Amino acid sequence: MDNRRMITGMLIAMAIVLMWQPVLTFVGTKLGYDMAPPKPPTTQVADASTTNPSTQPVATTSAAMVAPPTTAAIRAIASANLSPAIIGSATANDPKFKMALKISPLGAGLDEVVLNEFTATARKKDPYVFQQPYGVDAAAIRSMASRSITLNGVTTDLSSVAWNLDSSDAGSATYSVAIADETGPALRIRKTYQIAAPSDSSQGYEVSVDQAFENLTDHELKFQSVLNGPTVPPREQDRGGERHILAGYFIKDHIDVTHELIDSYSEKAPTREYAKDKQDDSAMWAGATSSYFQAIAHPISVKDPNATAEYIKTISGKAVNIKPDQKAEDREVELTLATTDLTVPGKQALSLPMKVFFGPRQRKLLESDYYSSLPRAFDQSLVLTSGPCGYCTFQWLIGILVFLLRGLHTLFLGDWGLAIIGLVVLVRFILHPVTRRSQISMSRMSKMGPEVERLKKKYGDNKEELNKAMMGLYKEQGIAPILGCLPMLLQMPVWLALWQALQTTFELRHASFLWGLTWIHDLSKPDHLLEWSSVPFLFWTISGLNVLPILMGVIFWLQMKYQPKPASLTPEQEQQQKMMQFMMPVLFPLMLYSGPSGLNLYILTSTGIGIIESKIIRDHLKQREEAEKAGRVIIDAKPTRASKQLQNDDKDKDVKKKTGLAGWWQQLLEQAEQVKRDAEKRK
Repeated sequence: MDNRRMITGMLIAMAIVLMWQPVLTFVGTKLGYDMAPPKPPTTQVADASTTNPSTQPVATTSAAMVAPPTTAAIRAIASANLSPAIIGSATANDPKFKMALKISPLGAGLDEVVLNEFTATARKKDPYVFQQPYGVDAAAIRSMASRSITLNGVTTDLSSVAWNLDSSDAGSATYSVAIADETGPALRIRKTYQIAAPSDSSQGYEVSVDQAFENLTDHELKFQSVLNGPTVPPREQDRGGERHILAGYFIKDHIDVTHELIDSYSEKAPTREYAKDKQDDSAMWAGATSSYFQAIAHPISVKDPNATAEYIKTISGKAVNIKPDQKAEDREVELTLATTDLTVPGKQALSLPMKVFFGPRQRKLLESDYYSSLPRAFDQSLVLTSGPCGYCTFQWLIGILVFLLRGLHTLFLGDWGLAIIGLVVLVRFILHPVTRRSQISMSRMSKMGPEVERLKKKYGDNKEELNKAMMGLYKEQGIAPILGCLPMLLQMPVWLALWQALQTTFELRHASFLWGLTWIHDLSKPDHLLEWSSVPFLFWTISGLNVLPILMGVIFWLQMKYQPKPASLTPEQEQQQKMMQFMMPVLFPLMLYSGPSGLNLYILTSTGIGIIESKIIRDHLKQREEAEKAGRVIIDAKPTRASKQLQNDDKDKDVKKKTGLAGWWQQLLEQAEQVKRDAEKRK
């Protein structure tokens, strides 16, 4: 027994001696640690020019760089120091820089971008920050990080590898990493970030992200590189449908923009491809956008700066970190740009330039000569319509509304809320003739009760004949039932266009109502009188007590209560009328509860003015009917001096008859009016 125990102990000891290192390496690798053997120290290679896209000779490596052959596979040589870099400026309204970039050594990607001209919220002065990694896998989803490289058919991860900080100054930083094979370092990647100055044509919102691939060997190398694109900006609204992945495709002499909502990504369809559109047109650029900010990566062609980059093979979007209870608008999407198979000769370098836009969706910025011209044409991304409402949202109408809002904004001393109210008055004035005809038609229908009841008794349950008879009655009385809802139908495109205008007019972001004297501090967001954490409610998310939608429900109820009621025709139509009376005061405020307060202010003001307008029209119709019963005629025209004098003479019952041709014409008009009144009485 003792011998057996001794032999067993010896075998276990031998197994521990022989197997402890492979077991430890296996366990460490599974836990996510880098278990590769330590790398020999290296020295820097002379910097290759990154301004010329063609291949160039580079400095010969030193003896220390060329490490002795090892048995390790192709791998990245990590830097011993984790050295982040911050370039630009986060100081508010700094005249030297419009932004600050915090660069991580892991994958040489971005930890955040700060736009120092803008604040995150209306009530707090914290600067606007975006391009932050999402979720737990920050290394793989870091904006503009080098994700991987495939060399000699072997793919090596770069996103979790520490890159070496070669140099940095106020406006630029350069990182590098070496890729080694069995013979030692074979390829060095240098990535340089440089922020444009505000005096540049890009106005300081563009960053150069140039990659240089240096062949450290004497023989030709083939590789493929994968780079992360920009991350999706944070939500600006409580609702969904505002964040997109977009791409601009070069078609002949213009850019055509394709966009997809973040909400459309799902577990069943988690990926999209953007390098080519359905017509096989190539993407000039791709990025992500929210209502008011966007980030767009624009690879530059090495042959023609105005053409698509020939070295881009795929541009892919993929939903990550999807959770079962996650809302569609909260999904996270990563963009990746993969190159084609590239070749770099021995001791030479290949540069792949890229421009990245980090900035606001500001019309005056994106419509400038630089951003609106090829190869960018970023102004095409200002209006992104989607869903069923996108078909009735007209871009020309949005342009007109934005133009009018800007003019009214100047007229009302810089208050955007008053500009919206002024727009309401202007639209209601234009639609007044339609509103007037609608009120006249509804007034006539409200008096057709006895005739309707007679037709119901006559035709009984024969709905087809009843409808025909009613249509004939409408035609005979000159009534168009559609006129009752026509004013609202005509305003629906205005509401939808205003919704888009509020999301494309950057100046309305954080714009208060009445110069900050009210509780409305941001016309682009709900008007929170009280604010709390978002709470799901049916199909909406409630994050505060909003006053304007509640007032809208009250004003809709008043509108439905006091407008003329048409004579009921059938039980079905009575049911429809009851549904409308419920839908307007309840459903509309619910639908718009989380909508922008600027839109709710427009609808509330428009409905209130509509009630007053309808009352004035009804009062005028009542006066006209009373005058006709008294044998007088009211002509709806702008009063002139002569007409005013006639009215005064008529009141005094001292009307002087005209003679000659004028008198004959006056008598003819009076006879025609008398014939018309007699005919109406007979009916």
